[in-house]
Amino acid sequence: MPGFQTYCHPEAKRGILYACFCHALSRQLIISRLVCDFVWYSCLKRTSSQREISSEGNLPVEKDVPGYCRLGGNHKRKPLQFLRVISSTMNTILAIDTSGEACSVALYLDGEYLEIHEPAPRRHAEILLPKVEELLSRAELSLRNLNGLAFGRGPGSFTGIRIATGVIQGLAFGADLPVIPISSLQALAQGAWREYKERNILTAFDARMGEVYWGVYRLDSDELVVPAMEECVCTPEKVMVPANAPGGWFGAGVGWAEYGDTLSQAVERQLDHGETGSGLTGLVGTSLRRYPQARDVATLAIAAMARGEVVSAENAQPIYLRNRVTR
Repeated sequence: MPGFQTYCHPEAKRGILYACFCHALSRQLIISRLVCDFVWYSCLKRTSSQREISSEGNLPVEKDVPGYCRLGGNHKRKPLQFLRVISSTMNTILAIDTSGEACSVALYLDGEYLEIHEPAPRRHAEILLPKVEELLSRAELSLRNLNGLAFGRGPGSFTGIRIATGVIQGLAFGADLPVIPISSLQALAQGAWREYKERNILTAFDARMGEVYWGVYRLDSDELVVPAMEECVCTPEKVMVPANAPGGWFGAGVGWAEYGDTLSQAVERQLDHGETGSGLTGLVGTSLRRYPQARDVATLAIAAMARGEVVSAENAQPIYLRNRVTR
């Protein structure tokens, strides 16, 4: 890689090498190359930032160029002039999710969101890192301005989950940031609450092989969805709803588009037989074509970080719910 030894900071090199190692093992070599290209290109951009001559002598002084992965350097220079001042008390998190057909990237900036959410079937490896760079540029931030990195850990597309995991591992290792893994099913439920204000949510992804990834959630007092049952993978007719969540159920996710009739019958059958107790009114609606969004991953990640639920880069792992690979 031309220029790598000249321009790349040691911490960036560590992140690159770690990502390459992880994905060589998992045969996801394209992801390793993308992580390398992104960090290398960012470091090159950093060295091409505008310079001026100091009034005190001939010392070059960098004018900070916003939006690139500034991972450090060993040049003697004046303090950088940031276009955006980030308080040490602010919560600033980058979140990604590629567990479905959409490629989603979001920044949480102390209560505000910037997001890029784009349907991109089979193009996640191609566009994810450019979208990350675009979002950082729009926010005038670099990775060192962040408090943490969050990602949709799955379940979902095996390839998409591995892409998200590899990118987050590489960036987190290089920038020395903590990672917050978030269930993609839970992020989907959080988005359903945000858009439809339904308190009891049944999420379903198409798991192929005649099965669905299934999650059951209810809203807590902080307006965050929490699991009411353990996530699972099963055939549509075997999905379960709990006995302790009165009120109507709202279905969300592409699994409802594929298996909507079977899922509805399974839920209604349990209600009709009294298996879930009194006070339940069945399905009140569905959102059929919905994928997780990174802004909802970020929302859940902020709460998880406050609880101390963070991991190191090497411990950021995907959750498949099953071991058989599907595309």
